[in-house]
Amino acid sequence: MKIFSLSIVLQFLLAGILLANNFQYAGNIKKGELADTRLALELENGRAAIEIITDEIVRVRFNPGEQLPTEPSYAVLPQKPHVE
Repeated sequence: MKIFSLSIVLQFLLAGILLANNFQYAGNIKKGELADTRLALELENGRAAIEIITDEIVRVRFNPGEQLPTEPSYAVLPQKPHVE
């Protein structure tokens, strides 16, 4: 288990070193729009959205381009679950 954990740490360190040359901050917020449970942000170097799905799930999306991708995120539930 220790070897596996060390392997994961080394992979993250290597990825960080490889990406360090291309790292770019998202920048300051230029504009924000709040709609229901979603906050859309226009940043100096991209777009971001923060959405409250449930009390335990928050979806954060970022894209360095001019707009967020339209395809669904599979990182969390694609639909808000029904809460009674």
